[in-house]
Amino acid sequence: MNSKEEEDLLSPKGRKVFISVLLFRKNGACEGVWKDDLTRGAMKAVNRGGLDLVVIHMKDDNFYCVRDECTHHQARLSEGFLRERSITCPFHAAQFDVRTGKASFAMPIPEVRTFPVAVGGEDIFVEI
Repeated sequence: MNSKEEEDLLSPKGRKVFISVLLFRKNGACEGVWKDDLTRGAMKAVNRGGLDLVVIHMKDDNFYCVRDECTHHQARLSEGFLRERSITCPFHAAQFDVRTGKASFAMPIPEVRTFPVAVGGEDIFVEI
């Protein structure tokens, strides 16, 4: 997906998207992310309208969401691993703070895009 396609997908800015049963239907089956789906220290890759995201449940019980693509080598971050407050790329070990998206790597690379998350009951809401 190029940046123009992503911009079109994310407009209008500031809308809240319910990442749960109502947005992820495939042949009548419900798919998505529920709070109970993610144990502490786990993450789950989801796709919303062509945008790949990874929803993260940290050990401190906070939830985060980042774009599921390393800005260095375009690897899927969801195939990497979590450590403290960072998600690590499986290709070259670039690390990104899940709260801010800031990168920590041997050379400067752009930060990964983050998305605000709210939890309501058993539902996870991601603002895209």
